[in-house]
Order: sequence, then C-alpha cells, then structure tokens
Amino acid sequence: MAQPTTAYEQAIIKRVAREYIPADVTIHYIESSPIYPGYNGLTQQLEPKRYLIQMNPRDKDPISRAYTLLHELGHVIDAVQGRLEFNPLRWDGKIYKPMQWQDRPWEQSANEWADCLMYELFVEPLAKANK
Repeated sequence: MAQPTTAYEQAIIKRVAREYIPADVTIHYIESSPIYPGYNGLTQQLEPKRYLIQMNPRDKDPISRAYTLLHELGHVIDAVQGRLEFNPLRWDGKIYKPMQWQDRPWEQSANEWADCLMYELFVEPLAKANK
C-alpha cells in the first residue's frame, strides 16, 4: 500500500475536531516523529487547549495509521472533556500508579474512541454508499 499523505491524515484530524473538539483547541500534528520504540503514536498537552500528536514513521500502513491517529485524537477528546489530565497524569481525577498499557483506563477509552470513529468515518459511509 502507498504511504498515507499528510493531507489524508490532516483531513481526519479536521473531521474529528469539527465534531468532537471545541474550536478554541489547537492540535499540532507531526506525521513522522522519532517517538518511543514500540509506540505508533503519542499525544502530549503543550499547554491548556494546545496538544501535540506525533506519529511513528515506521508505521506506513494507512489503516493502522488512521486507527492510531483516531486513538490519539481520543486522548485529546478525553482531555478537553476533563477526563484526562496530562501533568500529572490523572484519569477522572484519580492519579494511577504505573500499570500495563492495556490496563490503563485512558488507553482503553482512546481505543473505544478509535473503534467508534473508524466506524463513523470509514465503515458507515461505505455501508450507506452500497445501499
């Protein structure tokens, strides 16, 4: 498969932001960033209402990248809704001790966002088009 374009990923960000993120929130996006080994994406809060999403350049599969991007956008959505705080890291007001990635409630929520948004952005339109 061809490597996804910045325009394609930017369109995903704009679509999700329009529906789920207040207009006064800024998302900076780096499509190819040397992040931690084993991470496909990383979201950081730079300051209130300003977030940075970075993607791993090793992931070249467009579907995987779309899912990761939607997962990272899920973190932003949770943050603007007040569920996720970055510094210190809190979920629903509670500070958690270190735990496995899959057990972290903010990661579970981001996966739920990614699942729902993949359906909303990709599956549902195809189903409607094929009726």
